Amino acid sequence: MASNQGTVTTTEPEFSESNSNKQKNIRPSNVIKKLKYLKSWLNREWRAFYHFFTQIPLKIKIGISKTLIRIGERLSKSTRLLDAYLTQHSFNPNFENYEDLAPIDYADDERKYTNMLLWSLKNPKVTNVAITGPYGSGKSSVIRTFQKRHPEFRSVNVSLASFDENKDDDGEWRNKVELSVLQQLIYHEKSNSLPDSRFAKIRTISWYNRLAGTIFLGTLILSYLYITKTDYFNKLKFIDVKTKSILDVVFPTLLIFGSMYLLYKLYRTIRNLRFTKLSVVSADAEISDGEIRSVFNKHLDEIIYFFESTRIKLVVIEDLDRFNDTEIFTKLREINILINNSKQVKHRVTFIYAVRDNIFENNDRTKFFEVIIPVIPIISVSNAGDALSSKLSSIIPDKPISQELSKAVSLYIQDMRMLLNITNEFNLYSKQLSNDLNHEKLLSLIIFKNLHPEDFSDLHRGKGMIIKVIDKKRKYITEQKEKNNKDIAALQNDIKVIQSIKIKDISELRSLYLYKAISKLPHNGFLDFDGKKNPSNFIEDETFIWWHDGGKPLAYLISGYNTTAQHRLDFSFNQIEDEVDPHNNYSEREKQINLFHDEGINKIRANIEILKKETAVTTGKSLKEIMDSGGKFEFPEDSHISPILIYLMSNGYIDEYYHPYISHFIEGSLSEKDMSFVMSVLNRQPLPHDHELTNIGLIHKEWISIGQYSNTAILNFDLLNWLLQQESCEEEISLFIGLLRKNENILFIDDYRKLNKNQSELIRTLGNYWPEVWDYLYDESLYGDEILAQYASLIIQYLPLEKISMDINKNKKFSKFMSIIPNLYEREYMENTQDTLVQVIDELNVKFDDLRLLDKLPTALKATYQSNSYTINSQNLKYVIQNFGEYETFPKEAWESAQLTTILSSAATNLKNYIDDNLETYLNILNKNDLNIKESEDTIIMVLKNKDADIEMVKNFIRKQESLLSSIEDVPEIYWDFLLEEQRIVPTWLNVQKYLFYHGELEDTLTTYLNEPSVYATLKKIPFDLTAHSDSDDEINISHEILYRNELTIESYSSLLEPLPLNPDQIEIDKLSEEKINYLIDKSLINFASNTFSEIQSKYPKLISLYVEKHLDLFFESLSDLSIEDEAFVRMIQSPNISQENKANLIQHILTNYSMENHELGQIIVAFLSEYQSWPMQIDYAETTGLLKGAFSTSVRIRALTPVVTKLSREVYKEIESTFSEPYNQISQNDTRQRSFRNFTGLKPFVHNVQKLFSDHLGTIKDGKEKVTIYYKK
Repeated sequence: MASNQGTVTTTEPEFSESNSNKQKNIRPSNVIKKLKYLKSWLNREWRAFYHFFTQIPLKIKIGISKTLIRIGERLSKSTRLLDAYLTQHSFNPNFENYEDLAPIDYADDERKYTNMLLWSLKNPKVTNVAITGPYGSGKSSVIRTFQKRHPEFRSVNVSLASFDENKDDDGEWRNKVELSVLQQLIYHEKSNSLPDSRFAKIRTISWYNRLAGTIFLGTLILSYLYITKTDYFNKLKFIDVKTKSILDVVFPTLLIFGSMYLLYKLYRTIRNLRFTKLSVVSADAEISDGEIRSVFNKHLDEIIYFFESTRIKLVVIEDLDRFNDTEIFTKLREINILINNSKQVKHRVTFIYAVRDNIFENNDRTKFFEVIIPVIPIISVSNAGDALSSKLSSIIPDKPISQELSKAVSLYIQDMRMLLNITNEFNLYSKQLSNDLNHEKLLSLIIFKNLHPEDFSDLHRGKGMIIKVIDKKRKYITEQKEKNNKDIAALQNDIKVIQSIKIKDISELRSLYLYKAISKLPHNGFLDFDGKKNPSNFIEDETFIWWHDGGKPLAYLISGYNTTAQHRLDFSFNQIEDEVDPHNNYSEREKQINLFHDEGINKIRANIEILKKETAVTTGKSLKEIMDSGGKFEFPEDSHISPILIYLMSNGYIDEYYHPYISHFIEGSLSEKDMSFVMSVLNRQPLPHDHELTNIGLIHKEWISIGQYSNTAILNFDLLNWLLQQESCEEEISLFIGLLRKNENILFIDDYRKLNKNQSELIRTLGNYWPEVWDYLYDESLYGDEILAQYASLIIQYLPLEKISMDINKNKKFSKFMSIIPNLYEREYMENTQDTLVQVIDELNVKFDDLRLLDKLPTALKATYQSNSYTINSQNLKYVIQNFGEYETFPKEAWESAQLTTILSSAATNLKNYIDDNLETYLNILNKNDLNIKESEDTIIMVLKNKDADIEMVKNFIRKQESLLSSIEDVPEIYWDFLLEEQRIVPTWLNVQKYLFYHGELEDTLTTYLNEPSVYATLKKIPFDLTAHSDSDDEINISHEILYRNELTIESYSSLLEPLPLNPDQIEIDKLSEEKINYLIDKSLINFASNTFSEIQSKYPKLISLYVEKHLDLFFESLSDLSIEDEAFVRMIQSPNISQENKANLIQHILTNYSMENHELGQIIVAFLSEYQSWPMQIDYAETTGLLKGAFSTSVRIRALTPVVTKLSREVYKEIESTFSEPYNQISQNDTRQRSFRNFTGLKPFVHNVQKLFSDHLGTIKDGKEKVTIYYKK
């Protein structure tokens, strides 16, 4: 063992033992390194050669086995027997991809575990290695992989998987375990490898060994006889002297050596006589008398001898942790120490323990093992589902398992062996049983079988957890049915009660109770109900409820003339209630009456049908459907009910129809196809609808419950055909059609219809149980017109007229289809049923959008025309005119431009009446025809006089016509406004007059009409004829309305007033707008008067200047009498149409008679004076000095002052000058030699005039372009 210390393998440096060299501080020489390299290379090459060499026999066997299997497939089983004898089935084809549960020898692809284990085994300090991990993590596979890759480590595997984990109290189980370990060690080797072992083993002696032994014993006996019975042999004639001499040497020699060999064998046997009996089969031993000790301790010498003789270096111990006992590990560790310390054993022995992680607590395991190698599990909760799905995908690639199921069961499958076994069993079951089985249900049962094998076994006998849940579900369904039946019985009783009630009015019922109360009064008494004494008020809601809810009525007794006595009654409503009807209280009777009036019976019957269907559906519901629909199902209160079973049954993966999943189907009363259909229904996996059924009666009776008729898998042509022929299957048919109705599965119906089986019954059944079938066909089926026509023809032929009218055509879609689809009226469908067709058309009030549909059915066509069963449209009307209008030649042009006129001129009387009754509809069509614009005036008047037509439709019709109405009196007044708005009336003063007189005033509509240029231009040219009016006041009325209608545009106003007589002296200013006043002033239609002036000035100040301009002379004549506002003066002064002289006169009047408080007026006057230099000739300049001192523009005042500067005194000028802005307020001051002033228009003449006034102050004046300079005198 010392020679192995410090060995370094350079090809695997991560496991080198260089640490030992470091500890010894020894640095190997190059020669030693090279020797180590050589040793490592030799070891590697030897392992490769050994592996290759050991594989050669196996490859030869596999080749022979393949050849024999191919031959055996063609010849007989004898070749397969030969294969078993010669190759032991070395080649084992796996066509179904089964996987064994044994450990694999290719588990460590990256060699991580192998390298770590190799390092541990080479480490001289390591003799106890633990490979840890949970069950199924791959510990054994890691070990097998290592053993395959490193055969140089001779090993023996010890497994205790065959022992019961239960332990007895006296510890005898531990001896059994130890004995098992010892047996597996001893019996691992051949007998001749352990010749001195005391364990006697039965050895198989080959025929040639038995022959040799027989010859040996015979020779030995013969030698003994030859020596002891020499005389006898001498008598034999064939033994001569020469032969005898040879025999004398041979036989004694054989006897001596044979005896020695027998003594040798006898010696080994004597040494092993301590065990009197050893039974391998029962795994027990009978020990000779003596002390009962541990098997390991008692046979330690056997163990040492075993390792001494076999050169076993590696002992792999598995499944020892299942006993949860650490003492057995302690003993094994002791044995390991004894083996490695024994001088008899010349090599190191390492024990490898495959145990789970939690076999030791706290730090015990790190103390017990020198190296612990953890194995990461392949399967865990997180990936078990994916692993299962992956393996199953190779078995059923076209039917993947749902992620939901695989994820859920992964919580319970955490062992790779179990997963593999589930996969194998599922593979076998799925191929052995019917292909129609639901693979998820099959998988669920296989998983349940592996997790609970005992319960699965009970399932075959009708026992176990699954049966308990199924029985509980059946009980639940029974309870639900009983509850529904009770509810149905109660509702049926309600119907009887409602039908039996005699009083059917609430007031009558209340009167009954009231009469009972009154009957208790004396003949001279009366009642007071909450202040109401009239008995008719007692039955009113508020009063009667007051009494019903506990109110106490008062009783009044008439005791004498005009005297009454008040009494409080002792009886309550409850007392009266009991006396009227002791069985039913008032509330119940009132409820019954309300139900009677509120279609209660029909509603109750509808509720009964709902409950019946609910009962039928509940019968066939799976446990999953019960729970999904909110059913309060509870699993049996049994702790043995597995959580995985609760999940699988709650989600429908396991149900009461488990039988086909655990046993074979044997064809008998049901054919295989029948059973396939049954399974498809139970699994809710529909088969093709045309799946052939044989014994439908038996299927219906024994296999398919009423509840299954809510399952789409029930849809089958043969089953439907059978149901339609049965008289006692109304409920099944109802559910069957209800299923089609719910899923809108019209394709099934269509495919069945094409079989031409029971079409009449099919249509009647659909009509009864799916009255909306046509609505679905029409809206949702996406069928073409041809198929829809086939259905429609069957409905017309086989359904009663009332059913078609009330149900099929409830939403008017059937009649709509009949009115527009031509396919229905092909001869093959309707030629022989025209009379029925006419009845349906009349009953449904079908309106044909195109009458040409009936071209091939003349009888139906004529009846349709006479009954007006067609829509009013241009195409139909034209068709009717062509066929019934009696025109020799169809008037094409008139039809296009005057369609209604053409119809009214035809002989189609029915059509004209139809149009008159539906004028609104027809007008809607005409209004869309842009060419229909030449209807006659009579036609237009006829339309306007139709009282039923929509007014807007009529208006739209009138708007499009070219013809105008001559007289507004020919049409109803309701259209007058419209006709004026649309200018559909010829403009005449008579039409205006009639409209005006009708409304009594010139309102907005007429105003708008008169504002139209074409209208007022026409009326302007028409003289207003006074002789056309019977009353002279009429003209005044029209003139007055137009004169004072401010909403008229000025163009219309002026045009309309022109032919009308006006009196200018009677115009009321306050009623006219500024625009109208402006027009009247401009046209001199308003005379001048002081009061008129005042009105215009106050209301329309902007027009005052125009008014003055038109009457200037009269204005100045009346100037002193007028009260004029400053704004008026401003406008007159600014008016361009009043002369400067008149303005100056006006200013003189202002300055004389008005104070200048208005800054704006003063500014306007000053501005006028600055521009009109001749003003001093008309205006007293003395009156202007105050104005010229005002805070107005200096430049403007300077220009206004210029003409009168020389006329002013120096003092007055100085006062005015002082108000000028600087420096102009110093023009006359000579306190300096000179001053310069910025020049502006009018400054120069002003300065020169000032020089004249102050000639002693101002000297030379220099006029510049930009400024004026004054040189002053001192």
